[in-house]
Amino acid sequence: MDEKGLASFWDLGNSLRRGDENSIGEKEHGTKVFFSSRKIEVITVKDEKKYHAVMNEPS
Repeated sequence: MDEKGLASFWDLGNSLRRGDENSIGEKEHGTKVFFSSRKIEVITVKDEKKYHAVMNEPS
């Protein structure tokens, strides 16, 4: 995912895939993971550019 996708990842309930017939799942199903974690780290690469984000104590 790119920078826009990464920002959407942290916005619970927001999905860039909503309405995409070729996509499975929707945001919010993993919400429990956010609130039962001490740290969430996301590393993603798109078009050879690396994006990295960390959230400590998300609850």
